[in-house]
Amino acid sequence: MGDYDSDEEDMIAMAAVATSHYYENHILNEPCRNSKLTGKEYIVELVDGNPLQMYKNLRMDKLIF
Repeated sequence: MGDYDSDEEDMIAMAAVATSHYYENHILNEPCRNSKLTGKEYIVELVDGNPLQMYKNLRMDKLIF
């Protein structure tokens, strides 16, 4: 009977972790591309801004662009 309780507790813990992971990745959404600029102004903002953000948006480094 002791093993059954342990297995059940493990499954509940795994379900809690899976639910938490799902919530953080799919429900709790924060906008990542929230610039109000468009066109040339947007590109200038990317080039002058954080290199990681430029890579995430354009999939290329600043030097290549």
